[in-house]
Amino acid sequence: MYKTGIDISQYLNDDGSETGLCEAQHGSQGCLAYRIPRAELQHCANHKDFSKLSIMPGVYFMFGQLDEKENGNNVKHEFVYIGESMTVLNRIRIPHDFETKKRIYWQDVIVLVSERFFNETRIKYLEKRFIEISKKADRCLIINANTLENSNNTPSERDLDALEKIIEEAKLFLFHLGHRVLEPLPSSTNIAEEDRLFLSTKTRKGEKIEAFGVMKEDGFWLLQGSSVCREVQNYLPQGYKNLREKYKGMVKKGKLIRDIRFDKPSAASSFVYGRNSNGWNLWKDKSGRKLKEIITR
Repeated sequence: MYKTGIDISQYLNDDGSETGLCEAQHGSQGCLAYRIPRAELQHCANHKDFSKLSIMPGVYFMFGQLDEKENGNNVKHEFVYIGESMTVLNRIRIPHDFETKKRIYWQDVIVLVSERFFNETRIKYLEKRFIEISKKADRCLIINANTLENSNNTPSERDLDALEKIIEEAKLFLFHLGHRVLEPLPSSTNIAEEDRLFLSTKTRKGEKIEAFGVMKEDGFWLLQGSSVCREVQNYLPQGYKNLREKYKGMVKKGKLIRDIRFDKPSAASSFVYGRNSNGWNLWKDKSGRKLKEIITR
């Protein structure tokens, strides 16, 4: 989806090993993005490029994982907390309410700064818009207590145009730094007809199975409403059995109740069938072409 324009620098330790600290830049809007793993936060104060964030305004995205009950099963979900500060690195260092009260901890933070353009009104506007976009995208649990729906921080018309361009740039930064919180999930409403893939079969008991999916940059998405075979064959590989167990709460009356991402198309088809299968051959577009033919064309 996003292919050009981002320059990412990976910072190294003195011994040449990777620190996990990254800087991303894109020339059009004068913004910079920094990725800081939690384990590296303590080193930022002494780092020439990251220490300046202590006195710079910015917006930040904190990412982590938490366990939630869904239909009686424990399911891991990625969460995001979106915040802003006029001294952004200093704010990140201070424990947030979700950490002190709920004992939920972030593992990765991405900071968006613009030394010349950001001020209090502009970053508060961006915070509000990023929360709105993230809620609509529905990729992460948003754990902000205040969604800022009644915020009165409205920039000028001229600023609004520049800020919306920064939002588009932020999507690029987050995508390339490993998070898609601002990118809508695949669904039947935002997938072009030519990108939709289909799988259809009958079980030995005559049960009709129809599933729908799409191949994206981050893997294969099995879409809500797909049929899932009720039977699981004994010879199904253990890894696929584990997926069946992990997502059993996502299946109601033989139908998938939400979209699920798989690393490979074969994992998705095996999940649907309840037996080992080759998704590259089984998933087909509306004209009947196999996925392996579409990808290699």
